[in-house]
Amino acid sequence: MSFILNFNGRGLFTTEYVRAGDVLFEEEPLVACQFSWNACCHFDACDYCMRSLETAEQNARRLSKQESLVLPHPECCETQLLQHVVCEGCGTRYCCAECRSTAFTKYHRSICDGSKKELESHPLRVLENTWKDMHFPPETTSIGLFVKLFAMLQQADKKDVLLAKLEKFCSKSKEEDTNHVHKLLGPQFVENLEVLREMLLQLFGELVPDWLTCDGFRSLFAMVGRNGQGIGTSSLEVWERNCNELDLPKALKDQLDEFISMMREEIRVADSTYIDEDGIEQYCDNVHPFLDCEGSGLYSMQSAINHSCVPNAEVNFPYNNFVCRVVATQDILPDQEVFISYLDDCMLGSSRHSRQKNLKENYLFVCGCEKCMAQANDPDVTSEEDSDLDSDEYIEEDSMS
Repeated sequence: MSFILNFNGRGLFTTEYVRAGDVLFEEEPLVACQFSWNACCHFDACDYCMRSLETAEQNARRLSKQESLVLPHPECCETQLLQHVVCEGCGTRYCCAECRSTAFTKYHRSICDGSKKELESHPLRVLENTWKDMHFPPETTSIGLFVKLFAMLQQADKKDVLLAKLEKFCSKSKEEDTNHVHKLLGPQFVENLEVLREMLLQLFGELVPDWLTCDGFRSLFAMVGRNGQGIGTSSLEVWERNCNELDLPKALKDQLDEFISMMREEIRVADSTYIDEDGIEQYCDNVHPFLDCEGSGLYSMQSAINHSCVPNAEVNFPYNNFVCRVVATQDILPDQEVFISYLDDCMLGSSRHSRQKNLKENYLFVCGCEKCMAQANDPDVTSEEDSDLDSDEYIEEDSMS
């Protein structure tokens, strides 16, 4: 499938008829990195491609807090433990020798000083901890991605080529950049941004002067935050998918489905509990636990696709690594624009006001898709407010009956 990339307003258009289910393209990111808090919560991922390093069984045992859990059909797990390697200098982990070699060639040589990054005094660990004190889950980007970008520039034979690729990501006004950074770093974003800039200056010197000025770093930070595509990998999810494809008798298939359902419930309950200060296990139903290795990446083609609340394509990660695939979810005519949703399924089903509020706060634009235009006269209340109103009406009607 071939495409025309329209950078006059930025968008992606097909050049021929596309059927629902067709793969529009696959793409590796320019750079990708695991989220800091996600890594801190023991989600082990390859430093280069973000492939989960745990086996499905190891993953299930940790998430369910059941060390004796045994998964059936171990052949459905694709994790290759014998292929895993580490950087001999600093101990950084990779899923295979190829990823280690590629990482070293692209960026790792500049940040590997032969010492263990686990040491609290290591400059990269200090930077990471500083970032975690500023940016709490749910995460949208990582300071490690900026470290990799600067290291890539330091190692690049043709720096102008890499800079040209980065400049293709959409640019916004200074005010919009400020708003986006404020969203990422909170009320103290000016002070926080300056702290991060100074720390990166100490690590990389004045490698790219334009990026390390106050305005330049703000623009770079906003560009990464605005264009970053979330990445999720899971060895357990791969195991489940492969189990679903097994050709089993109905009785065994039902038994396997029941096992998976019970395991998922045990994981949900385990991730919703915590030990209080008195050492007593407590339950909390409003936590948002990590279930996958999570991170983000910058994708040249994917980032050119605009949002719609009625998308005709979706993004997935079929190989349990950072390779992004865009698939048509409905037939697309020649010269028609490809749209994905920047919102999750739950938010897509919410009111127009809720969707517009989310998009304006997180992506700094007002959606003008056909669904939003059709709902233009709807009340300006969020879905949560709608639910409250419905509940109040129900209570009032019930009291009158």
